[in-house]
Amino acid sequence: MSKHIDIIVTSIVIMLFGVSLLSISSNKEGKSVESIDVNIYNGDSLKFVTKQIVLDLLASDSIKKWCALIEEVELDSIEQAVSLLPFVEEVEAYLILDKIITVDIKQTDVIFRLMADNGESYYVDNYHNLTPVVNYFTVDTHVVTCSEAFLLQIKEKKQKNYRKLKNLLNFVQIVKEDTFWNSMIVQININNKNQIELTPRVGVHSVLLCDIDETASYLHYLNKLRAVYKKIADSNTWGRYKKIDTRYKDIVITTKT
Repeated sequence: MSKHIDIIVTSIVIMLFGVSLLSISSNKEGKSVESIDVNIYNGDSLKFVTKQIVLDLLASDSIKKWCALIEEVELDSIEQAVSLLPFVEEVEAYLILDKIITVDIKQTDVIFRLMADNGESYYVDNYHNLTPVVNYFTVDTHVVTCSEAFLLQIKEKKQKNYRKLKNLLNFVQIVKEDTFWNSMIVQININNKNQIELTPRVGVHSVLLCDIDETASYLHYLNKLRAVYKKIADSNTWGRYKKIDTRYKDIVITTKT
């Protein structure tokens, strides 16, 4: 008898569950999405991705079909479409109260702007991605100039060339994280010999620092240059030098104006 009652109770529960599912499904039929909320993180100061850009994308002809009716919402497709936007690191789309599409986006960090002598210009982010400079937004960040040949090398994405881009990114991060160098260096250039050249904020000279592949010695060369700058500052002779060369192990070569 007890077993028979258990079977009946189980059947009723299953029936009620099925009815509730049908009710939920029927409640969604024909209902439109009420709104789309976009939240952008890691973008308080650098809004490369804006809410309007995302909303315009979701309103485009090829995507709006996933955002119109509740029953036809495709969250995975929305995430995939938004992830293709420049500067998007992570994206998550979900429904709130079965009527509001919410899209959470985390931006990548732009480390510097790369400008080649052929006019091409790219932002480089913390994932080594090169994204063409966008017209709707510019950012006050370090500028690295280079030749067209160097740009073509790193765009090939071969291992040895990828290492050059990684090394350059590491060097720029060292500069940005040091209060003195972040203020002092206004431009970084990679010359035709893959050497790092610097343009300082003070003085009329240029600096030939080291080879871009000497990653383990970046701080060593910057410390040599810092020592030279201390002597120049103490004597207030910033306008006396045309070029400072720190490439050699035990010496610094200076050329006067």
